[in-house]
Amino acid sequence: MKKISSSAILLSKSETNEEIYGHGRSSSSLDNTRKLQDIVKQRCRPTSHLEIGEALGVFDQVLDSNPKPPVSSFNSLLISVLGTIKKTHHQNPNLIISLFNKMNWVGGISPDDHTCSILIDCCSGMKRVGLGYGFFCSMIKRGWTVDVVALNSLINGLCKRNKVDDEAKLLDKMPQWGCKPDVVTYNTIIKGLCSLGAQQLSSLRR
Repeated sequence: MKKISSSAILLSKSETNEEIYGHGRSSSSLDNTRKLQDIVKQRCRPTSHLEIGEALGVFDQVLDSNPKPPVSSFNSLLISVLGTIKKTHHQNPNLIISLFNKMNWVGGISPDDHTCSILIDCCSGMKRVGLGYGFFCSMIKRGWTVDVVALNSLINGLCKRNKVDDEAKLLDKMPQWGCKPDVVTYNTIIKGLCSLGAQQLSSLRR
């Protein structure tokens, strides 16, 4: 498959400026936003292998657009970047958090429960469980739906920190949030238990 270069898919600066600042701003700006949404859909497919540099270029243009695309476009970009970070062991796993902070700084974008799930997954990968808990609590406070994917990510982060007691507490509370543990949940907890030494396992039995 022929690789699509970032220059081939990103809107040029002149085109972007003309769309946003030129005459007939309303319709032109909407057209520009739709083009960017189409780019995100095209390049964020699982088979597209979006590279970090290209993703950041698309992200900046989406962030600068007016009106802003729906939050789902930003979520797609965050998922693609996170996927690339996991595959390539990128040296800056904090990149997802930085992009999220940029979204908040610009304004006009309302994160949703899916955004928080992505951030929790990112924090778990970085072993920053406390920050992941913060995003999780934000979901609860806002009354958003807590799904098993977000909880599995949080449990995975606890597993990496050998916090088996906390894993068990989350497992017990899952029904309160309308979540049913799945095979990923149990496999993650089993993995956590297997990573403990004999002395730690003995202390759990007590």
